Amino acid sequence: MAIINTVHLSHKQGSKYLLQDINWSVQDGEHWVIFGTNGCGKTTLLSTICGYRAFSAGSIELLGQPLNLDNAVTLRKELGFVSASYFDRCFKNESSFDIVLSAKFGGFGRRGNISDKDVRRVRQLLESFGIASKGDYPYTMLSQGQKQRVLLARALMAPPKLLILDEPLNGLDIYARDFFLNTLTEIADATDVTIIYVTHHTEEILPFFKKAMLLKNGKVFAQGDLETVFAEDTLSAYFDHQTNARWEGDHFYINIGEDLRMDKSIWA
Repeated sequence: MAIINTVHLSHKQGSKYLLQDINWSVQDGEHWVIFGTNGCGKTTLLSTICGYRAFSAGSIELLGQPLNLDNAVTLRKELGFVSASYFDRCFKNESSFDIVLSAKFGGFGRRGNISDKDVRRVRQLLESFGIASKGDYPYTMLSQGQKQRVLLARALMAPPKLLILDEPLNGLDIYARDFFLNTLTEIADATDVTIIYVTHHTEEILPFFKKAMLLKNGKVFAQGDLETVFAEDTLSAYFDHQTNARWEGDHFYINIGEDLRMDKSIWA
């Protein structure tokens, strides 16, 4: 079953397309990497698929249902979305506890009854991510690493059928980075959740990812099997520079041509 299916999806602001003609299908259980440079439309694509942002044209099927204003909140209860670049605009003084709990309602706050089971689930997640002592802290008082842990805990409140991670390592120190990647590997190994991981750092690509998409200027540049999409000829065309690609242990690395540098005359 296709857990995500977009047909000619576009998002336009004024005269500018942030997304244009996105045709994409993700099957249940697949793990995808969406790769692209800053400003290519990655966060816009994810927040649109999650029903947080309207689209201008095309269609989205999410979890087997056409996504619309009437069912967006209901569908969001079955997926986990981690995006500091999006949620930093939504959460300010809310406590870590309430942010994790908000996933139960598919929105940003409490909208219904809260059971003892819900409270135990939130506390268990905060404890598992090592931030139980931060449960009463407002979002703005947390470090970047703590914010990412709160958002990941929120994403797992359901638990989700689909986990969408938007550049989750941004601003993290080496300890928080490794904690997050190790946790993600455990999730991929121990559950059947579908994972979408957005990054512009290829060293974050782990071996369990088998599918990939390259986004460029709001359009799909390439998509399919990871080994094909991240082939050196495809990456060289994407960056318009000779690019070398390789696996080193469990991480994937690329190097762009040596001619990509500032003109030396500026230092004269």
